Amino acid sequence: MEAPGAEEFLDSISSAVKAILFQQPLRLEVKGKLVTLPAKGSAVVVGDLHGDIESLEHILGDSGFEERVMEGDDLHLLCLGDYVDRGPGQVQVLYRLLRLLGSYPGRVVLLRGNHEGPADVPFQPHDFPLVLRDSYGSEATGVYREFRTLCDELYTAAILPGRALFVHGGVPTGVTGPRDLAYAHMEHPYRGNLVEALWNDPTDEPGVYPSPRGIGRLVGPDVTEAALEKLGVSTLVRSHQSCPDGWGRVGRTLTVFSCRLPQYGNRRGAYLDLPLGGDAPVDLGGCVRVF
Repeated sequence: MEAPGAEEFLDSISSAVKAILFQQPLRLEVKGKLVTLPAKGSAVVVGDLHGDIESLEHILGDSGFEERVMEGDDLHLLCLGDYVDRGPGQVQVLYRLLRLLGSYPGRVVLLRGNHEGPADVPFQPHDFPLVLRDSYGSEATGVYREFRTLCDELYTAAILPGRALFVHGGVPTGVTGPRDLAYAHMEHPYRGNLVEALWNDPTDEPGVYPSPRGIGRLVGPDVTEAALEKLGVSTLVRSHQSCPDGWGRVGRTLTVFSCRLPQYGNRRGAYLDLPLGGDAPVDLGGCVRVF
């Protein structure tokens, strides 16, 4: 799949931003940057992609997402962030997802990853600007500026009441309720909720520790469980870390990683085929689809 032209790519960004601001709130329950998922139908949940267009196309084909939506199925696509950087198909992945969002604004939910995080939290590697320059030459600066606008509109988290919280990194250690996630973007940088939602990782050890990433924290099962209780859910579903088989669990935390680029060292990629209705078990391992 070739990269779209600059004008076509900019149009996909503009259409997605408009859908997020004006169309999605009419079709989904949205408060700030927190989406409440409906307790019916099902969701395809996608982890990090990092420019891996082959994995994205596999997930879309394997799940039958577009066909099922067009046939009237009550189906959502929930992506957990990190669409760009590192991989060969960064523009293609982002363009594909933005076109899906523009076509099905009530069915596609794009969360913010740390690679789409606030501009005042620098990190490496961030090679997306170089990819844009290679693809668009003198137009790359304008395209990147619009990409940054998009990043600031992406959702911080999604929640399935009573059952699961979805974020890119982890539950902020100071969370007291859903409002802390819904308005984390407005309280940044004075409070750390947004950065922790994008950067935190689970650890087997109880307590909270500095992260080896230099940003965010390592959070033990006891802290995560207490935070989930305050949010009224039983399970955290997140991405942000590669797993040998594309997914893994620590306590009540399930990690799903969809990218299969060789530099991550994982043998497989994974996504979730998650029923939204009924009573979901705490263990969502049965919903994992490995490829």
